[in-house]
Amino acid sequence: MVPGRTKESLMEHKLILDALKTHDSYAAQQAIQVHISHIRETIDKHYNYLI
Repeated sequence: MVPGRTKESLMEHKLILDALKTHDSYAAQQAIQVHISHIRETIDKHYNYLI
């Protein structure tokens, strides 16, 4: 829905998946936290007017 966000989100999911594949729980946790923070930023920037 936000230009460029789909590509960025896909890369974030790839980092999460890569960490899970290598059983690196710390890297997976970090990647998930980054992804969620980017989702929050996107909502704040583009969708806060809906609330």
